[in-house]
Amino acid sequence: FSQIPSGLLEKIKAEEFLSEGGCEIIEWNKDTSYVVGVGVVEIKPTNKRHRRRIGETKAKAQVTQFIEGSTLTTKREMTYKESLTVVDGIEKVVSEESFLETIQEDIKGFLNEMQSVDGWYSDDKSLWYHAVVRMLPNKSNK
Repeated sequence: FSQIPSGLLEKIKAEEFLSEGGCEIIEWNKDTSYVVGVGVVEIKPTNKRHRRRIGETKAKAQVTQFIEGSTLTTKREMTYKESLTVVDGIEKVVSEESFLETIQEDIKGFLNEMQSVDGWYSDDKSLWYHAVVRMLPNKSNK
């Protein structure tokens, strides 16, 4: 994992687009950007111990919804079956054709490499925000 720069949490908190949770790409400097997910947890006495974990899970869910360029695996399977039966000298041919397409999106690896930044309370202390980040590939290497 890369080290999270000092001040990144403050920049995330200042992003208006993330004030209700969500996902966004934040440019840290001219060569470094982060994909940031923010999860929002309503404060309840029953979730105090699990607030960070719930927030991190919700933040990763926001990233999942945001990603469109993830790896897609497509599998197509076509089956053709023909059977011939003879009953009382009469031939009967039955044909059957099926097509199955399976699409799998692989974002598990991307999410596993997300790093938890930290969390913060809303001004009225009714919500807990939790941020996760992953540094994107260096733009100058493209």
